[in-house]
This record gives sequence, C-alpha cells and structure tokens, in this order.
Amino acid sequence: MLDEVSLRSSCTEVSARHLANRCWYATVLNPFCGAGGNAIQLAFTCHRVIAMDADPKKIALAKRNAQVYGVADRIDFMVGDFFLVDLAHLRADAVIASPPCDGRGRANQPEYDAGDLGAREPAASLAAIVGTACAIAPKVVLHLTAKNFDKCPQMATNVRFSHVQYESVMVDGKPTCRNVYFTRNDTNVKRPPMTFSGVVHLKTPSLLGDQTSKLVDNIVACESYLKSVDRFLNA
Repeated sequence: MLDEVSLRSSCTEVSARHLANRCWYATVLNPFCGAGGNAIQLAFTCHRVIAMDADPKKIALAKRNAQVYGVADRIDFMVGDFFLVDLAHLRADAVIASPPCDGRGRANQPEYDAGDLGAREPAASLAAIVGTACAIAPKVVLHLTAKNFDKCPQMATNVRFSHVQYESVMVDGKPTCRNVYFTRNDTNVKRPPMTFSGVVHLKTPSLLGDQTSKLVDNIVACESYLKSVDRFLNA
C-alpha cells in the first residue's frame, strides 16, 4: 500500500532489492522509511531492521506492507524524528536511508544541491543526515534521486568517513537513482576519503514492468487505489 506521496517518491522494488543485497548486516536503521520499500527488502538480508518515520500514517502503511511481504516480525517500527533520536540508546551496524523528497517534483529538476535534499523534514539536508548517522553506525548508505554530489567527499571528510562509493542505478536502461556508500575511518584521522564509482544495470520483471510504469504515470488510474488507502488509514 502506498499513499500519493509514497507513490511518487518511493524507491522501486527492483532498486530496493539490489540495495538490500549489498547490505547484509545484523542490525540496520532505516530512517525516513516511508511506506517501507527499503525496510522490507532489508528484512530479507538483515537480522533486524529498525524502520523510523516522523509520520504515523507512513508507519501504518509500512507495517501493513511488511505483513503482506511476510517480514513484519523482523522489523521494529518507530514513529520519531531521526534528528531528535536518543543516540545513547540507539546503535546499528549501518544506517540506510532514502532522504525524503517529492519524487515527481524533484525528478524534473536538471540538478540538485546535495546539501538540501529534504522536503518532508525541515532539517533533512544531506549534511545533517550523514552527521547524525555517523554517530549511530560505522557505515551509512544513502539512496538518492539527486544528481549533484560534489559536496559528498567533503561531508565524508568532516565526519571522518574514509571511503565513499557512488553507484548509479539504471533500471530498464533508464537512470533512476544513485546509491552512496560511506565507510568510517577507524583511525579517526580527518583526511579526504577514497572515492569509487560504478554503474549497475537492473531490469524490471517483465510481468510487472509495463503495468507498473503505466500505473505510476497515469494518476487517473491511481485515484481509486489512493481512496482505498485513505479508508484504511482512517478506519
């Protein structure tokens, strides 16, 4: 189940599955979890997933979707602000986040400022997310729609991450997102990180590819679906 915002901005399932297959950890924190796209796929590869969102309705959707996929027992859901989290009581092997943004609105922009990615959360700049995440886990993974990443190496240096890997994701031959993998510098020395880049080519399963793209592109066809979601949330 997706609400209208999630329908426009959620990570595609094939992209989320690829990301999860690269992230085999005991415990991961997934802030800004939205309708649970990333959290659900991470539950297949990680022992425990902590899914967090400031919007209770998003958490309700994520719980329902996790039940559909049969992984609800592997996800701990939290309603809360990632930037106000009690760091003394929260630790994870990795923080894996898809920062909030309006997928349709921002996808049409030719270039973004990587320092200002957040739309739903006032403080959700890339620097704020990385800065908070590095106090929780030694590894941080960002799933982004943005195209301008010039500030990422400097931000990694500021919080003493030693490696940054950029991964451009192509789905059915079209660029859809970029994943950024940060790894902490164990020596705690502040120096420019080593950077790597690559391109991953994925395909949407043929039985769902055409139907999914048509559904997303045709808002009229989605109206009845969104109404049923609204009834679920207000039941």
